[in-house]
Amino acid sequence: MTGLLIHNARVLTMDDTNPTAPAVAVREGRVRLVGGVEAARAAAGPGAVEVDAGGRTVLPGFIDPHNHLLSTAESLAAVDARYPRVGSAADLVAAIAAEAERTPRVSGSVPSPWTTPSTRAVVPPAATWTRPPPSTR
Repeated sequence: MTGLLIHNARVLTMDDTNPTAPAVAVREGRVRLVGGVEAARAAAGPGAVEVDAGGRTVLPGFIDPHNHLLSTAESLAAVDARYPRVGSAADLVAAIAAEAERTPRVSGSVPSPWTTPSTRAVVPPAATWTRPPPSTR
């Protein structure tokens, strides 16, 4: 794997003692050095691809580790119909049947905003829609 050197940059380090640097070296998929151009060139290794950032700012990669609790809860209760587990209609039927066997029976129903009386008065019947309502796109 070829290294990568980004230079002529304003690399934000997120380090209060050394907040910016002019270059960053990446080799084997990892940041090897953030600092001066010559040190970064050496860290990137021979034959590294060099990118002149033209004085632009380079930011570190951000990972956004949040979740949406309702979606997470729903996904935990859903049938896993992803490939390769489900590769055909028969696989889908089998996955749903297996999940149905494991799922305890409950009485009642889960209310939906599309089926509650207050919404029925506001949302016109589906037969009259010329396109899906905005919240379902």
